[in-house]
Amino acid sequence: MKTTARYLTAAALALFASSAYAADPPRYTAALYRTAPNQSAYSIGLSNSGIVAGSFYGEQAYTTQGFIWPSRGADPAPIPMPQWRWNEVGNVNSSGVLVGSVTDYYGDAGTTAYVYRNGTVTSLNTPGWRESSAKAISEQGAITGWVGTSSEASAMLYRDGQIATFDLPGANFNEGIAVNSSNQVAGTGAFYARPFTTHAFLFDGSTVLDLNQPGWTSSRAYGMNDHGDVVGWFGTQGGQGGFLYHDGQMTELAGLSSLGFYPRAINNSGDMVGRSPVAGEDISYAVLSHDGHLYKLLDLIDGSARPSDFQPMLLNEAGQIAGFAQYEDGGALMVLTPLAAVPEPAAGLLLCAGLAVLAVAGRRARRGGVY
Repeated sequence: MKTTARYLTAAALALFASSAYAADPPRYTAALYRTAPNQSAYSIGLSNSGIVAGSFYGEQAYTTQGFIWPSRGADPAPIPMPQWRWNEVGNVNSSGVLVGSVTDYYGDAGTTAYVYRNGTVTSLNTPGWRESSAKAISEQGAITGWVGTSSEASAMLYRDGQIATFDLPGANFNEGIAVNSSNQVAGTGAFYARPFTTHAFLFDGSTVLDLNQPGWTSSRAYGMNDHGDVVGWFGTQGGQGGFLYHDGQMTELAGLSSLGFYPRAINNSGDMVGRSPVAGEDISYAVLSHDGHLYKLLDLIDGSARPSDFQPMLLNEAGQIAGFAQYEDGGALMVLTPLAAVPEPAAGLLLCAGLAVLAVAGRRARRGGVY
């Protein structure tokens, strides 16, 4: 009797475990920031708390306007910089601190990195710098980008009022594009010697690690998480693909077809977003990599806000995705927010079955004197 009770209890526990939430991908609701008909989105930033920032082309030629969007229920607030023609927003953190760069195409000022905090813009340029650009900011406030000129530059890390510069050995132009909570920086170095090449790199605070692999002609880093995992693009003599650098190992990522998966961002859960072309269809799909599977993002968007195309650019720790959406009547910045997970109907039935087996096992055990 004891043995029978044990088997029944084990079976019930197995049924109970199998009644957990199905490992299906999340579904999303979409929030849009629609620009004017004669404007288009240029850059975008996303914090872990869901703050969005970005730039869009202005009505005049060679001008962009920056904005910060603190919540979906509020209107985006412009970042006024009338003395500058071009404002490229890099990213924003959950404290609402935004970084970017402004460029004077009609003067001698060149490009200048800035920090936008509480309505105030502060230049990051320091004596000895000719030009600078801020590309990303961590949740802790560390900033990365580049300093130098538009043709020769070092990558930079700004934190706690101190600036450090670093280079990939031999590279002419270096820029940081992502910085994490450990102040690691992912970026790209460009080599001007013919043929022109670029190499993705990872800076750990003391060493710049070249992520380019044998057989790759070029590579670029696009995103990084707090674990130091880096995603990006690589090219070869015969094609191209996307990569994931994780725990000292490099993986060339499989896609929806043999043409691969090109990730733009990765979060601490290991989810990734990007694009994947399909052989024979002459089209590239926006995709989510979740629990080791690839899903077409447009199939996961609920409601009428589903665009004709979507370029995912950023992914935060809440699972929100930000990028550029395309509609028949123009473009928009789009933020996808996961809907709350619900159990599958089959999971609910299994849960009930598991509870019923436990009840039977309990009655039989009590009859046999087992408690």
